[in-house]
Amino acid sequence: FSHWQKKWFVFLGDRSVTNIAGEISAFVVFMGEREFLVLCYWNGCTKFGPDGVYYEGSVPKMISVKQNTELSRFLDVLYLVTGLDKQRSKLDIIGRYPVPWALSISPNPFWYVSLPVVNDNILKTMLELPSKHPSINSVEMYLQVKRTSGGVIDPAASENPTKRHRTQQTQEANGSVDANVTHLGPEDLGSEFLADEIERVVRVQPTVSVPELKKWWKEKTGCEVETLEMKEAKMKAVTKIYGDRDESYRVFPKLVAALQSSNGLVVDWQYDLLPKPELASFRGVFWAFSQCLEGFPHCRPLILVNTKDLNGMTLMVASGVDADNCIFHLAFAVTKELSVDTWRWFFRVLRQKVTQRQGLCLMSSPHPDILTVVKEPGSQWQEPWAYHRFCLDHLCSEFHDVFQDEYLKNLVHEAGCTAHEDEFDIHMKDVEKRNPMARRWLDQFHPQQWALAHDGGRRYGYTDLEESFQFEASDSIELLGLTVPMLSLFDEIRNHFAISCWNIRGPLRRGYQYSTLVMEKIEEFRTASVTYTITTLLDRDVFHVAEPSKTEEWLVQLSNWFCTCGDFAAKFPCLHALAVCEKLKINPLVYVDDCYTLERCQKSYSAEFNTVPQVSAWPEAFGVPSFVPPFLPDESSMT
Repeated sequence: FSHWQKKWFVFLGDRSVTNIAGEISAFVVFMGEREFLVLCYWNGCTKFGPDGVYYEGSVPKMISVKQNTELSRFLDVLYLVTGLDKQRSKLDIIGRYPVPWALSISPNPFWYVSLPVVNDNILKTMLELPSKHPSINSVEMYLQVKRTSGGVIDPAASENPTKRHRTQQTQEANGSVDANVTHLGPEDLGSEFLADEIERVVRVQPTVSVPELKKWWKEKTGCEVETLEMKEAKMKAVTKIYGDRDESYRVFPKLVAALQSSNGLVVDWQYDLLPKPELASFRGVFWAFSQCLEGFPHCRPLILVNTKDLNGMTLMVASGVDADNCIFHLAFAVTKELSVDTWRWFFRVLRQKVTQRQGLCLMSSPHPDILTVVKEPGSQWQEPWAYHRFCLDHLCSEFHDVFQDEYLKNLVHEAGCTAHEDEFDIHMKDVEKRNPMARRWLDQFHPQQWALAHDGGRRYGYTDLEESFQFEASDSIELLGLTVPMLSLFDEIRNHFAISCWNIRGPLRRGYQYSTLVMEKIEEFRTASVTYTITTLLDRDVFHVAEPSKTEEWLVQLSNWFCTCGDFAAKFPCLHALAVCEKLKINPLVYVDDCYTLERCQKSYSAEFNTVPQVSAWPEAFGVPSFVPPFLPDESSMT
């Protein structure tokens, strides 16, 4: 091979090493030998450019390697080629591995990453690159030399791989990497390694989703990555891009401006101006995605309002419920503190900028600040604009804080859950008998605000706010500021819209009209072996339903979506209402509320999300000052 190598250099003159390598490789294949040309570099350093990793500072040595060469044999050859003493040094091999851009963010076909060659399979993978990618003519290997003393490797060269990788990240930021630093191998593939590799993608496409990143990585490297691992990697990548908590607050207005211009984000700010007029201390921000505003009119006329403590900050969320009983996140706010003024601001913006829908059922905790705002003159959260209901869990929790009696708390919960007015009365009498003051405390609230038996169907069977937090981005707000969680939240909601639309298409194509929730209840009745006896009472609109094998019995009134079991309050027939419909030969779908139709469910998620511009293209936020993070009590105790 050395003979042919010399001949090629003689005849090809000043042509590049890569072109020469390609023609030699083609010649070897033509001769029928399964050998590949490898360019070996050492005595230089790796650097990172527009196309990823490359080597600088040395002329490569070209060698021919058979496809099935074992790593141990390959190392023996490298020691001969480099002239290194095997007893006094150790060679690590780093392959320059091409990863095609699936997201079309670069004019070049590949982004090159470092792939440590640590076993026979990886060596074979590297050697097969020219046969799998016609545009690649040769295989590039970077040799990292570790000096040993008496056969023992220098401790500095054998430190923890993760620590070495972090050192490498720092050096990469300065434009070069020491040749003695070992990269993480595929067996150590973790969120830090992934974060480095996907950072460029995230920087250009800030809202690229985790599923898109997983697909890209799988198609172009052949490696599967778990969803949680990719989520962690993306979080680390965006944190590197947008900085720490302080920097995140300064960048956040520009992100909001980008979301406003690209996706019609609705926003409202609260801040305190500082002596420098261009600076302000952040107090709060309210936002809602325009796609959610378009979809909410097709959800149930129900708004769930909940809060989450973030160790000094508070997240406020308003959600709806779609036709398939899934939470539909509508609006968000992050605030420095909760107070009457904060709730007044939140509910005012919710009415002015998000929904003017009349007849809504508003479910919240019975917190005094919320009650004050809702009851204020001119409030559009009073009847007939809205019907205020309480989360039963919150009510029971406040009740327990006052009376410290677990048995009484359970009685109150039973009273709130039952749809039978007579059972409600029994539970309330038990509360009064055990503690008259507890009964008086409950009497400050009208039963329709917290008891299902007196609700009138306004809350569609919902009693609690427990499930109204179904997203993960909120967990990082306290650590990373607002920019990263906002992008993550945008991803989560966009993905939820896409998945929901996909799930609706199948049933619609099969001709279904109503959501899975309704159809499963009808199928449950159709396949049940239970036989009900039905008696018409004096009022021809009320029916007595009984199960002969049991002592249970129910009263059903179709016209008012009422059954004493309580399930009919969700505004589609329960099993007992279905039994009455069957006896009367009535189509039970007549008694299904329109909010459960697949058509409305599809409209809830029909709005499209646009791509958010890359970070360098984010516009300045007009009329919004530069923010400094809010001063929180916990911060003062830490200093």
